[in-house]
Amino acid sequence: MKKYRMSVPQSIYETVVDVRDGEDVSGDSYCCPNCGSISTIAELQEGCAHCGTHFEMSELYPKVKNYYFVFDMSGKAEKIWKTVLEYALWLLPVNLIMCIAIYAKNYGGFAALATPKGLFTVLMTTVIMMPVMGYIGWIFDCFRRAFAVMPSLFEVIGSRTKFEYNMAVISPEFTLEYFAAKMMSLFKIFAYSEKRTELPFYRGSGSGEEFDNIVDAESKGYIACKSVRRAGNMVNVTADLYFEVSRDLGNKIKTKDEVYRIKAGRRTDIPYTNNFSITNIQCSSCGGSFDAFMSKTCPYCGSEYDQEKNDWVIYEMRNVGTLIRLRRFLTGFIIVAVLVLSCLVTLSEAGVLDNISLF
Repeated sequence: MKKYRMSVPQSIYETVVDVRDGEDVSGDSYCCPNCGSISTIAELQEGCAHCGTHFEMSELYPKVKNYYFVFDMSGKAEKIWKTVLEYALWLLPVNLIMCIAIYAKNYGGFAALATPKGLFTVLMTTVIMMPVMGYIGWIFDCFRRAFAVMPSLFEVIGSRTKFEYNMAVISPEFTLEYFAAKMMSLFKIFAYSEKRTELPFYRGSGSGEEFDNIVDAESKGYIACKSVRRAGNMVNVTADLYFEVSRDLGNKIKTKDEVYRIKAGRRTDIPYTNNFSITNIQCSSCGGSFDAFMSKTCPYCGSEYDQEKNDWVIYEMRNVGTLIRLRRFLTGFIIVAVLVLSCLVTLSEAGVLDNISLF
């Protein structure tokens, strides 16, 4: 049976990367580097059907590197009169109280409302004011949603410069968009996986129980780069990812904004390249070939595959949304306190508070 249904008007944004000539090469024929059999590149991504060898491939382009959804504030993807009517119904109690107060003030107090004329006038005024109140409510909601993401936007300012300056050691083409798309993709794989500790890109200590009840995670579309540290032939990046996460709480689905801090690492002595290439995946211990994207250990000898030499690996992934909200609250409290004290000092210097007593 259907227990829950959610309908939210959203706009989808996609980052499409095309570093080649726009041609999709996944259907091209290619000789297996191990046995020489001819297959398509798409088929070789699953391993050679003739010799069973698995391969690592540089990414095929063009492709969608990242996508995210945002709430559609421009009329909520509906005709404007439907949007205005919805907000007008939400604000109906406020509208009615306002019309009653105005009528009572101008036409003899609340006793005048008991007359047929008073009731008719208030009701008609409320109906006439509904479009105006609905439009005002929609505008304020747009501003509310815009201001709600401003603290996050302030946190991502400077992330691009910090990241790309430090990552130039790997490749000048290594952009923040690429890293964000990679991290968001790995986050979703980790969140939806039933065997997280077996994922080849995960080097963390926990099993991620807090991800068990996640039913949907939509990226907010931005990332805050906290730090980039280089040590030897490794670079380690700490970044915050912003998601709108829906969780199954048993009797309901709850959706809220969450922030996840990810610590990831990659080798710098193996440069990132956009050029297509294909190489064998072989266990360094026994030489066996296996699908390293499904398992991080060799099925023949049990040795762990070194994912760090090929791509990013995750060392830590945790929810820091509560900590960030607390920090924002304290920051806002300090700002308000400073403004209030400044106003009191100004009023005191002007002599306004001289004749005012609190007791």
